[in-house]
Amino acid sequence: IKNDLAANAADGSRTGEYSPEAERLLEPDNFPEYRSTLFRAPRNLRYETPKHQLAWFYLVRTLALKEVPPQWVIDYLGLTEALNDVDLTEWVKDPEQMLTIFLLAPPRHGKSDLAAHVIIWLICRNPDIRILWCGGKLDISKLTVKFVKLELESNEKLIEYYGPFENEGSWSENQFVVATRVTRMRTPTLTAIGKGVTILSLDADFIFMDDAFDLKASLSPTQVFNDVLWVKSQLMTRREPWTPLLGIGSHQPSPTGDAYQAMDDDHDNDIFFVKQKAHDYEKCLPLEDEMEEKDRHGEHCLLWASMRSFVYLDQFRRSLGDITYEVCYNQDASQSTLQYFRPEVVRHEYPQPVPSPDTGLYLPFSHYEERSGILDYQRNFGYRVAYCCGSANNLYTAIGFDPAAGETRTASEAALIVLQACKICERRYLIDYWHKRQSPEMHPDTIGLYASTYKVDRARIEINAYQKALARDPRLKKASLDYKFIIDEWFTTDTKWDPGMGIPLLSRHMEQGRFSVPYNLPQDRQKAEALLTQLVRYSPRSSIPSDIVMALWLADLSIIGLIDEGRIVTQKQLDPNAPPHIQDQQVTINLDALRNWE
Repeated sequence: IKNDLAANAADGSRTGEYSPEAERLLEPDNFPEYRSTLFRAPRNLRYETPKHQLAWFYLVRTLALKEVPPQWVIDYLGLTEALNDVDLTEWVKDPEQMLTIFLLAPPRHGKSDLAAHVIIWLICRNPDIRILWCGGKLDISKLTVKFVKLELESNEKLIEYYGPFENEGSWSENQFVVATRVTRMRTPTLTAIGKGVTILSLDADFIFMDDAFDLKASLSPTQVFNDVLWVKSQLMTRREPWTPLLGIGSHQPSPTGDAYQAMDDDHDNDIFFVKQKAHDYEKCLPLEDEMEEKDRHGEHCLLWASMRSFVYLDQFRRSLGDITYEVCYNQDASQSTLQYFRPEVVRHEYPQPVPSPDTGLYLPFSHYEERSGILDYQRNFGYRVAYCCGSANNLYTAIGFDPAAGETRTASEAALIVLQACKICERRYLIDYWHKRQSPEMHPDTIGLYASTYKVDRARIEINAYQKALARDPRLKKASLDYKFIIDEWFTTDTKWDPGMGIPLLSRHMEQGRFSVPYNLPQDRQKAEALLTQLVRYSPRSSIPSDIVMALWLADLSIIGLIDEGRIVTQKQLDPNAPPHIQDQQVTINLDALRNWE
């Protein structure tokens, strides 16, 4: 530990021990020359370091050395906006501030190669540095370590200027210690790790993450949650006060958002994002007479015009489609993450209703100061709401049932929702729900059990495919007579995807603070999780399970029907000499609301 602290205090720098030419190449402003002199690109070409890559290098230098970057880099990367107007000078110079930035940029724009060369630059500058390189898989991380090792072993000019590096006995495929290291330390110079692996007892002066989140992981909200948890609880805990973390990658086209989006949406952490577009449309030249489309685009609007031209990028747009292209190449995650049930609402506390001092009716949500949410910490599953807006008579209870075809592993789950609603304020109260793979022969008994337990007014059952027989099952008919509820048959069409009248319309209750999910006890929270997960993951026409959400929609349709039936439509008594178009006007009167007002 003393050696570590001493090395940090001295900055571990070897500058001053190299030849004048080697020292000159290590100057930050000379990085493009350092790179083109010492390394070769494919086809034995000199490496080009375009403006965007040079800006990325300065970002690494800012994090590694805690030095404020040039103003052009701040402007080019939009660091002032990306850091939410944090004072960059104070942020960089604060010895207790651990800097964490994710740089999201389009694929095939040189991120990984640049990072590998910057690692070598850091090692040349400070052989005592300890770097963790984290990829999506350990095998991919090993490729980067292998690339760096190959340069340190066989790049003659690099060895002449800054080596020798190879250290016999400390040179393996996942990690190595350079021979130029001065201070004895346990952690290697460069260590390859994979996302999700155990990394306890490793220390780091710099942490790189390179394309750690792939499409497969991004399509699973559970895996996204686990990935973010691993980054925060495992990878980030390997840091000293001076240790920065730089993640590089690209957004993935996930309907529910990838791990980058999950971290970016969490405004309570100090993780910042810099996003760069392959093609900035706002900077394209206006289309003039006799100008071809491709002539509008160049260095002014393309991130890497010399290598990734408009024609090159447009091929990907045509093959990927506009939405996927915008996500992957222009880092516009909102293109693929249209969420009707926003996590910040679904996962937030329900605002308890406040009665009006004049009428006793609950005030609308516009009178509340709290943010809308649905998690009700004062209710438990299995208990009906006793009253709302001053009376027990204001409440309707309905069941929504979405059948499944069987008990096989490939069958979807059947789902049942018990929902109460107030016909005055129209608040929805989730009372109970059930979901499992069950033989269709048992469905009538399940519906009857819940209907008798909660004294429902109506049960709406989907009748697509075989389900018409279920809605007309003699056992269910008998239960409806015994327990006095009406059976609604519902044939589902594409309207269920319609934002104006389908499942997405449920979100209006939640956004307006009028939907309550029991969340009081630990068992309530455990039971609620399946519903909450399906709400957050819901995406029209996707293969993501949404049986519980479908049953909730069916129950809500029954509630809407019950509330509408309580509103009587009658002719308005007007002067008989009034024009016919005035006499024909109708008015809707809610008699229940009128009775409460009296």
